[in-house]
Amino acid sequence: MSYNHQMDQIRCDAGAGLTLVGAAIKARFINAGLFPVVVTGAAVIIEVVPGDQAIFTIRHRPTIASATGQTTIDTITLETTDAAGKVVYVTGLDKKVLPGEEVVFDLTDAAASGTVHCVLMTVPSWEQPGNITDMRVSA
Repeated sequence: MSYNHQMDQIRCDAGAGLTLVGAAIKARFINAGLFPVVVTGAAVIIEVVPGDQAIFTIRHRPTIASATGQTTIDTITLETTDAAGKVVYVTGLDKKVLPGEEVVFDLTDAAASGTVHCVLMTVPSWEQPGNITDMRVSA
């Protein structure tokens, strides 16, 4: 799918490298805006080389902070041959994320060591807020 809208690259960490030790959700993007976005790609930037293979499962969650109804969008596999500064990415995701929903980087296969940064590529989806079921105008 081709998009003629402005693309954003959204960092999903607080600036510090995220550890590859311990399987867990390592980064989150919460769509806190008034319009949906379409996630077109995801990337992991190596800061400290992984001690062994690590796998991130990129997941869409219809309700923030809840695994209920979550779906897998794609995976990103990191290797010990990925040097610092290397960007490992996936594209062509085409996943619409409504306001109040989130995308998480779930480290499902942890490494012995290493740190990374997580990024999503998005484009706006120009939907009227009133057309989105989970949104309402304040009284």
